[in-house]
Amino acid sequence: QQYLLHTAPYKETSALVTGLSMELGKIRFIAKGIRSEKNKYKGLAQTFTLLSTKLIGNGDLKSGVAMEGLETTIPLTGTALFCAMYCNEILVRILPLEEPCPDVFETYQFVLKGLSENNPPEPILRGFELFLLQELGAEYDFYYDYLSNQTIEPDLYYQFALEQGFYFSEQVSKQRSFRGADLLAIADQSWNPESLQAAKRFCRLALAPWIGKKPLKSRELFARQS
Repeated sequence: QQYLLHTAPYKETSALVTGLSMELGKIRFIAKGIRSEKNKYKGLAQTFTLLSTKLIGNGDLKSGVAMEGLETTIPLTGTALFCAMYCNEILVRILPLEEPCPDVFETYQFVLKGLSENNPPEPILRGFELFLLQELGAEYDFYYDYLSNQTIEPDLYYQFALEQGFYFSEQVSKQRSFRGADLLAIADQSWNPESLQAAKRFCRLALAPWIGKKPLKSRELFARQS
């Protein structure tokens, strides 16, 4: 079972596909002839569709044959579609090839379902990003100052240090300072406009080493929409 995360034209009628597999994690394969009008699998090569695909060959880049749709394409439009595209893009960026990650697969399914049901997208995205950080081994403590080991105080401001955590500082910066109340809310995923905005800033900073410096196309689409 897999979802297609990204497809790109390959030669005249084929496609280079990056997928998220229940069994293998992130996979890459060539869907030969999939863009041909005569190919019976042509309509299946869509994102947000659960597929069964037979992979053949060795190495990181395999060939995919005999696609079968297991469910209908999840209906996504507007903001929900852009959010799902963002999830796809960061999964392509951060996941290693062919390392099983069943929890990521199941959480991704949950995210798509939530977005398709028109639930508020911001809590869904922030929860997904926080989950991914845990999967990457980048767990941060939102309850304690990592330098003093004192509990986070709601009314104080804390600086974020990558790979370390949060520490009290009298100097407040726009990007890296967080109000203690918002950090505690993020820890409990108790969402309000302030904690959602703080979580968005935090996740962008914390995920940056894995996403890299190349701009995300989905963020550009968000910017154009707004």
